Amino acid sequence: MSIERNALITLLSFTCFSPNVLNKLYLKYHSWNKALHASCDTLKKLNIRDKTINKFYEFKKTFKLEKVLYLIEKENINLIYYTDKYYPQFLKEIPCPPPMLFLKGNKKLLRDNNFLTVVGSRKINNYGIFLANELVSKLNNNIVIVSGLAYGIDSLAHSIALRTNKKTIAILGSGINYNSIYPRENQKLASDIIKTNGLIVSEFPPLCPPLKHHFPQRNRILAGISLATLVLQAKKKSGALITAYMALDYNREVLTVPSNINLENSQGNNQLIKAGAKVVLNYKDIEESLNIDSF
Repeated sequence: MSIERNALITLLSFTCFSPNVLNKLYLKYHSWNKALHASCDTLKKLNIRDKTINKFYEFKKTFKLEKVLYLIEKENINLIYYTDKYYPQFLKEIPCPPPMLFLKGNKKLLRDNNFLTVVGSRKINNYGIFLANELVSKLNNNIVIVSGLAYGIDSLAHSIALRTNKKTIAILGSGINYNSIYPRENQKLASDIIKTNGLIVSEFPPLCPPLKHHFPQRNRILAGISLATLVLQAKKKSGALITAYMALDYNREVLTVPSNINLENSQGNNQLIKAGAKVVLNYKDIEESLNIDSF
């Protein structure tokens, strides 16, 4: 098992392989170790570009697996496989689910199904702050708040959950070790989440940097892990909207608040309503979507 584990960690640490490529490799070999040692010809037959193949072979020459394993032990990072009992059931339903998740904190939270993903703009205004406080703070404490630990709505959603004694889960777009957490300004927030029986989750091994393409990849977990996704404030082109449309693709409920059509920061909300998102006017509308009664 350790050979398969180490091979998978190595493959996940190579940042140029998409979830789709990893899925193809596993379907080909049904062994991560064999996938790690795939021939150049085999990789080409899987439609992997020559440039990426060359990067992969160079990566394998320099990758320091022992550093990653050291951090996993030092920082009490848990690993769960797709077949593990703690692996979120809803996440198994998305295309190319992560084969492994790295966790810090209360992994038992993953057995809960009352997840609400909360996303929105990184640059929030007073109305966005009002919405987060008005909607998230009043929710039943059995609802687990899931977000991405980013600036703006994400950070606010986590902070409100902590302040109102709710459990919260942060899904990262970087490695889960302390020094890789992004943004750095939220390292303390991540520590507070862990200390209060919450959870930090990543599909990226320790030492993986917060690369630009990691965040759309991370968003599929945000969209897939929860029963519903709540968009509080979003521009027409934003990560929050990417997450929302993924959630719609996964047949999840998408919730949003109607907003002033003149506000750039909220135009994405109205766009989602046109696409079929459920209109939320108060916190009870959210609980109704999750089939949870108010206190």
